[in-house]
Amino acid sequence: YIPLQTARRPIAAARFDAGREKPAASSPNSLFFGIRARPDPLPMLTGTNLQQANSYNIRIVLETVRLHGPLSRIEISRRTRLTAQTVTNITKKLLAAGLIVEAERLQEGRGAPSILLRLNPDAAFSVGLDFDKDHLTGVLVDLSGRIRQRENLDLDFPSPDEAMSLMTRTVNRLIERENVDRSAV
Repeated sequence: YIPLQTARRPIAAARFDAGREKPAASSPNSLFFGIRARPDPLPMLTGTNLQQANSYNIRIVLETVRLHGPLSRIEISRRTRLTAQTVTNITKKLLAAGLIVEAERLQEGRGAPSILLRLNPDAAFSVGLDFDKDHLTGVLVDLSGRIRQRENLDLDFPSPDEAMSLMTRTVNRLIERENVDRSAV
């Protein structure tokens, strides 16, 4: 198939069989008069990777619930400008993963009450360390950003091996004191 176009409007394609002589397009009596073969100047278009778009939308919904929660699904839809069906599918995944939980029901006018969704602060934790020549500060933070544990140590210029050992012990103590599953950190 060869893409073709006329002076007035494009023609999708014309088929020329291999080995046959092509008709002369310059003759006014020719069936192909005014039609000229040209290479397609449009670049190849590529679609969106739906898996990446889905991951992005999941992060947007989770961040919206974190910043503005508790929220109903319809409120999440309004804030994110995602369709209600997309928000429902994403919140099902987030509920199954334990990252959000259902809070209370909100009765607004007629119809079924909206179920509010909020972040599950115990779903994930992060450890932060601030290490300098004279101190080491460690914190254990939950998914909502709240500091659950803090430890401060005054130091006197530790060696690199001592510093690594101090940081490892600090992280272990923070996790053990809060009784957190290591897979959630």
